[in-house]
Amino acid sequence: FEFVIIGFGASGIAAAIELKSANKKFKIIEKSKTYGGCWNFALPSSCLQTHRAYYKFTSVDYDQGTSQFPNKLEVLNYFRKAIDIHNLHQNVLFNSNAKWEYIKEQNLNWKILINNKYTIYSREILICTGTNYLPKIPRQFKTYFDDKNRSNLLNIIHSSSFHKYDLNKVKQIIIVGNGASACDILKFLVQNPNLNLSKIEVKVFYRNPKYFLPTAVKGIPGTIILGDPFLKFFEFVPKSVSNFLIILAYIFVLKSYLPIPNQKINSFNIIGSLIIQKMIAKGLLSYHKEEIEYVDVNNKLIKTSDAIYTDIDLIILATGFNLPNELDNTTLKLYKYVIPVKNDEIIKNKGYIGFNRTYNFIRNSELLTRRYIAIYDTDSNQHLSKEEVISWIKKVEKRKKENNLNFLDSTYELFELD
Repeated sequence: FEFVIIGFGASGIAAAIELKSANKKFKIIEKSKTYGGCWNFALPSSCLQTHRAYYKFTSVDYDQGTSQFPNKLEVLNYFRKAIDIHNLHQNVLFNSNAKWEYIKEQNLNWKILINNKYTIYSREILICTGTNYLPKIPRQFKTYFDDKNRSNLLNIIHSSSFHKYDLNKVKQIIIVGNGASACDILKFLVQNPNLNLSKIEVKVFYRNPKYFLPTAVKGIPGTIILGDPFLKFFEFVPKSVSNFLIILAYIFVLKSYLPIPNQKINSFNIIGSLIIQKMIAKGLLSYHKEEIEYVDVNNKLIKTSDAIYTDIDLIILATGFNLPNELDNTTLKLYKYVIPVKNDEIIKNKGYIGFNRTYNFIRNSELLTRRYIAIYDTDSNQHLSKEEVISWIKKVEKRKKENNLNFLDSTYELFELD
């Protein structure tokens, strides 16, 4: 094959559509039995944090009647529609584990062993496994998880396992983290007809504030506002000015008095939900900016920087996910957000799609695949100079620093990728 795609979630589907449009010969390797990636492990109540216009394939429209902020089922149905329209079924190997090694054999660069049984060969390999499959476990809880970050205790779980948990007889729940996963869990608790939240204590512990926005402001979807002019404005105005304007909006428009982040708006700290504010107002949630220092499972308690909390039945770590080990940002970077670079040298014939954070994730994945195809077709990755790579990395690092970011985020460059 010319290309092999690893993973068949949102970015893998986007990459496959682009490769098919470019008439490339490719195969998709997916370890699970179905498409959709992390969406398969989401709660039924989970919805897109951004408007559907920011999460769609260019060539495929959502069905009429789909919510503006589609839920899990609507998103998976949309993925199925895209797969059907582009007839991608014939390109996929499901239930397949892949191990690959770099070779140089008749213009083929990758030898890929499938399920330890048979081998396929490819010139290029695109990693589309996403960032939501390696749970991030805080050091205080590491003792209770194995080397694959799976919990060995029923009362301490990562949010990715919450969909399997039985909430019967639970009277006090601690959620660690205040991002999108935490909001999805809270929404599930509120919407669950079998739970009486007036008899359950729910506490959220967090380290860093978030920007919480409603799905709509005066009938206008909140994330629709996050277009090019808005992002450019917040990128270049001083942080003091942007904070002042946001505080005014919080007080007079959103009626919210929660603290705001120390960073400018980015794809990590903006949450399209007001569930935390609503639950606080109804007395269903307490919200704590406290660091958890110690966990005592036997006595069902935790000690934080401010207090000791007892009689805890369930701790949910809504702490996000780690990047794959090979993409540790301290040793490996992505040139033009797609080609891996180590020690300022490009790693050839390998691309990463969907590993840079951005609002418009699917569109971004399409554009990055197209960019990689262009490089592949011209073979320019063989001729890029070290100076050009270093120049790109310095430019990205400068932009990250100016926006007080410590991760790879192309949100502010979203409209520049075209």
